[in-house]
Amino acid sequence: MGPRAANNRLNDDALVSKTREGDVQAFEQLVCHYQDRVFQVCLRICGHYESARDLAQETFLRAYTHIGTFEGKCRFYTWLFRIAVNLSISHRRTSLRLQVHSFQPDESGNDSGYPASMAGQGLRLNEMMHGNNNGQPSDIVRRQETRAAVTAALGELDSDQRTILVLRDVEGMDYQAIAEILNVPVGTVRSRLHRARLAMRELLKPVLEKVV
Repeated sequence: MGPRAANNRLNDDALVSKTREGDVQAFEQLVCHYQDRVFQVCLRICGHYESARDLAQETFLRAYTHIGTFEGKCRFYTWLFRIAVNLSISHRRTSLRLQVHSFQPDESGNDSGYPASMAGQGLRLNEMMHGNNNGQPSDIVRRQETRAAVTAALGELDSDQRTILVLRDVEGMDYQAIAEILNVPVGTVRSRLHRARLAMRELLKPVLEKVV
C-alpha cells in the first residue's frame, strides 16, 4: 500500500469512526469522495443509467445503515464497493430473467468509463472507445461502429466476467482490492480476469481484425 492509499485509509477510518458516533456530515464526506466511482461501477455492471443511480443510492443507504457492522478488517472502500457490486449483479441477473435489455450506454451522452486496457490481450479498448470524432465521415462512422461493438460485447459477458473487467480495467483496482470486494483469493481474481479478457477478445474478433 502506497503513501496515498495509506492516507486515504486513515481518512476513511476517521470518517467511519465519526459516523458511528452519529456525525452525519462525516458520512456525507465519504459519499462525496466515492459517489462517482460507485455510480460508474453500478452502471457498467447493471448496464442502465437510471438503475445505476438507484443502485448507487441504495449502496450508500445500506452502508450508512450497516456502518456498525464494518469491523475494519478490510478497507472501507472495498467494503463499500462490495455492497455496490452485489446489488448491481443481483439487479442485472433479475433484469436478464425478465428479458430486459442488458446494456444501455450512459444516457447522459458521456460514454467514458469503459475498459481502458486489456493488458496482455492486445485489445486497445481505450483507442477503440475514446477516439475523437474528427476526420473524414467514413472514419467517424467506423469509430461509432467500433464503440457500438464494444458496448455490445460488454453486454454479452456474464456477470462475473463483466464485474472483473469493470473493477480491473475500468476502475483500475489492484488485485488485492478486487479480491476483498469479491471475497475470493487473489489467484481467483487473476484467473477470472484472464478468462474474461479472452471472452472479450473473442467477442471483439471481427472488430480487432479491422483495426489491427
